Amino acid sequence: MWLYAMLFLLLLLLSLFLLLARVVLGSGREPNPFATDARRPPAPLVTDKAVRRTVVKTVFSADKVPAELDAIVIGSGIGGLAAATLLAKVGKRVLVLEQHGKLGGCCHTFTEKGFEFDTGIHYLGQMHEGSPARTLLDQLTEGQLQWARLPAAHDAVVLGEPGAGARIVRIHSGQQEYFRTLKEQFPAEGAAIDEFERLVKSVDKGMVLLGLLKMVPRALALLLCRSGLLPWLFLFCRLASRSVKEVVEGLTADPELRAVFSYLFPTYGVVPSKASFTMHGILVNHFLDGAWYPRGGSGEIAFHLIPVIRKSGGNVLGRAPVEKILLDSQGRACGVSVKKGQELLNIFAPIVISDAGVFNTYQRLLPAKAQALPEIQAQLGRAVHGEGGFSIFIGVNGSKEELGLEPINYFVYPGSDLDELAGSYLASSREEAAKRIPLLFVTCPSAKDPTWEQRYPGKSTLVMITFTKYEWFEEWKDKQVHKRGEDYEELKKTFVDSVLSIVFKLYPRIEGRVRLSAPQLLSCFLPILSQPAKSLRLSSNACPLLPMLQLRLSSKLLAPCCQSMPLAANPCPLQPAKALAQLQLRLSSKLFAAANPCPLLPIHAHCSLQGSGSAVAEAQLQTLCCCQSMPTAACKALAQLQLRLSSKLLNAAANPCPLLPIHAPCCQSMPTAACKGSSSAAAEAQLQAPQCCCQSMPLAANPCPLQPAKALAQLRLRLSSKLFAAANPCSLLPTHAHCSLQRLSCS
Repeated sequence: MWLYAMLFLLLLLLSLFLLLARVVLGSGREPNPFATDARRPPAPLVTDKAVRRTVVKTVFSADKVPAELDAIVIGSGIGGLAAATLLAKVGKRVLVLEQHGKLGGCCHTFTEKGFEFDTGIHYLGQMHEGSPARTLLDQLTEGQLQWARLPAAHDAVVLGEPGAGARIVRIHSGQQEYFRTLKEQFPAEGAAIDEFERLVKSVDKGMVLLGLLKMVPRALALLLCRSGLLPWLFLFCRLASRSVKEVVEGLTADPELRAVFSYLFPTYGVVPSKASFTMHGILVNHFLDGAWYPRGGSGEIAFHLIPVIRKSGGNVLGRAPVEKILLDSQGRACGVSVKKGQELLNIFAPIVISDAGVFNTYQRLLPAKAQALPEIQAQLGRAVHGEGGFSIFIGVNGSKEELGLEPINYFVYPGSDLDELAGSYLASSREEAAKRIPLLFVTCPSAKDPTWEQRYPGKSTLVMITFTKYEWFEEWKDKQVHKRGEDYEELKKTFVDSVLSIVFKLYPRIEGRVRLSAPQLLSCFLPILSQPAKSLRLSSNACPLLPMLQLRLSSKLLAPCCQSMPLAANPCPLQPAKALAQLQLRLSSKLFAAANPCPLLPIHAHCSLQGSGSAVAEAQLQTLCCCQSMPTAACKALAQLQLRLSSKLLNAAANPCPLLPIHAPCCQSMPTAACKGSSSAAAEAQLQAPQCCCQSMPLAANPCPLQPAKALAQLRLRLSSKLFAAANPCSLLPTHAHCSLQRLSCS
């Protein structure tokens, strides 16, 4: 054995010599991206959304592709952007192609109804001054990316049901404090905690070996790995083949301490029995010196990397789905094929880097001949898919002080056997799984960012993440987003309700103040029911705040209208009734929210007032629905008329007035041409007035005869924002009545 050890040391010295020679001899030939300090004084935070869009929402077109490219990067996640920025810093012209509309991968943010949400970066470690990671990011972003340090106790592990006697273990940062505070919370487990510390820190030291193996010639690295000496000489290598569960069970018999040792496993998405302890130890070390959050949100990372790439002649473009990687006659990558509309555009470069993941790259982007290569198949054989993630984003009215929100991360587990909790959950049916969440990550991005209150005063956000299985949602994989049907919406809602029931126990002050709640699954995003709906009687109020039921009713009631209208008067000649109903639903729940003075009664829902004759709805009419320029009494009278009429028409077999919206007040009884038996001469006169001629307007006179439903809905939105103002030519009709639109130009 000693002979083998001596041989290994000789090989290690040889590898170090070769590495040193490469650095010394190559220093004059290869440019150094860090030859000069690129940092400059930080500029003020950019909050202008139009300016930010020019950086992170640039859409692909052929004329934006730089000439004479040096490299192409597929994917604008942090790996792709970092690689592209490094190349740009040595003068390379790089093109980054991203299939999503917004650049940055998991570093991008999105805004919904006035709330900004992070998608993937919730906190980072090793961002203290002088650390290698901080130095690297400072150089790549030219010192523009700033960091806010989180409290010393940045994580909390909740074992049991929150608010019902659960144990909360606080995780503190610090090379010594992390383990010292664990001993304070588990005073009988000092020896186990000391051994855990030794193992974790040995992993950190072993990272040097991993870096060395990456830098020496590949043949030498393979020889060292296959010699069998690495595990014998380095604890780092021995721990790599042992699972987290195996190691922690050997340290302690205390089930709660085992859970605390393992609590970080959702961060990398593999259950303790399948995760390498080396991987786990790397992550524990990552946060030992503390946790940080980007000032201005995680979107700042991409926002400051992209200009560096463009400065050297490159570009970063979204909505650029790469269909395949192009290979030359010798089988080397030489470019990519990008889909633009129905066409494919080939772009060439001598270097192609894929940040699209091993499965996408090898199984979808490479030609079939390359996929079949033994080296590719060997790599695919060693890789397995991880578990899926289910993210929920909620927006709450109120500051962090008002709501009691904290800049820490909660890891919530109903029990201490984490492997069993996750295993039984993932093995259950989707219906059962949705009712019992075994693990939950809860964080408050708005509480972590010192600039949040300046950017979004009086608002707060939370993000929750749990595991899910792709198979539970696989049947909808070919369905278009927002059109996956009622069963899909019901399933997602069941998950959300289970998650929120836990979160409300952690932060009880947010219950009843949630203004937006949205689940994100497999890159799909859909707004869902907000909490104030509890104040309406859902049994009788079929759809004002339940999008799924609203869609079901709207699609049925619109069908007689759109199908029987003549082309000249039909507002949706190019789309079926259901498509129009879905579009109206989306606009109602998203775009109209800001202009709606009546938060419990959406402006443009065909069944918004149906069945809501409760005292709460009546109070809403009196106190909130002041209709801006309309006197309160008149507003109330009109709203009550709509309420009575909606209830009647929604129970009717068909719409008695096919050329008007279903709940239009003058719709209930007009004579023959305009609905029979009018009891209101004023209403009939209004309907027959020249400016209200949507019933009989000929095709040539109609200013928008062939506008698709989306254009019509946009015009409707523009007019509806006036909310019963004097501009409405039909004073007895709701402002968004079809006939009101015919006065508008089609600009």
